[in-house]
Amino acid sequence: MRLLVWIVLAPLGLLAVAFAVANRAPVVVSLDPLPIRLALPLYLVVFAALFVGLILGWIVTRVSLWRRAPKRVGAETPPARSPAPREAIPTALPPPAA
Repeated sequence: MRLLVWIVLAPLGLLAVAFAVANRAPVVVSLDPLPIRLALPLYLVVFAALFVGLILGWIVTRVSLWRRAPKRVGAETPPARSPAPREAIPTALPPPAA
C-alpha cells in the first residue's frame, strides 16, 4: 500500500513543482465588491484555490458525519437479548392434533 501511495504521489508532486515553475508570472486577483487588488503568481492562486476546496470539502464531510451521529451523547445501542435457556428450547415438535 505504501508503495502504491508513493507511485501515485511522487509524479503528482513533480507535476505540481513543474506547474509552479512554469507559471511564475503575476496575475491580478481582485475581489470585485471590495477595493482589494493583489498581484500574485498564478501557481499561488491555483494552489490556494485547491487548498480552500480541500478544506471546504473536509468541513462538509465532517458536518454530514456529525448530523448522522446519534442526537443524544449518551445514546447507545440497546443491550442484546440474552439467549433462551437450554431447557426452554423444545427438542421435538408436538404431536399433531387429531
